[in-house]
Amino acid sequence: MTLRFLILLLLAPLAIAAESAVAATSDADVQALSKVQLFAFDIVALNGRSSGERALARILAREDKIRPLIEVYNRGTTEAKVYALAAFHYLAPTIFEQCRRDLVGRFNPMVRATNGCMVANGTLLEFLIRIHHGEYAAYIREYSKL
Repeated sequence: MTLRFLILLLLAPLAIAAESAVAATSDADVQALSKVQLFAFDIVALNGRSSGERALARILAREDKIRPLIEVYNRGTTEAKVYALAAFHYLAPTIFEQCRRDLVGRFNPMVRATNGCMVANGTLLEFLIRIHHGEYAAYIREYSKL
């Protein structure tokens, strides 16, 4: 009995370290998307995808995509919030509406953005309107099917 206890005691730190490595790996996309400084879909100069778009696509390919998107929305830059809002609009309309109500009239910073090869800077409210009208839904739909 004591030998089993000692073996378990010795293996426990290895199991904890392995679990931490998996958690850190799965959060890498959340961290990458949370730090983006440019909201961009379909960048011609970069052969199609920005770093934010790639991180969003990886998150949307997960089974549990809403939880990491909420984390991005809560911790991320304004540009990261726009990615999360676009995903919420398509995948979780109730969350999108709650975020929209919380933001409108209270928080309207500038968003650095590009679309294709054109600069598309604007305020957060302008991007909320674009999202509400479905401007980015095709991207979210495509990445959700991966």
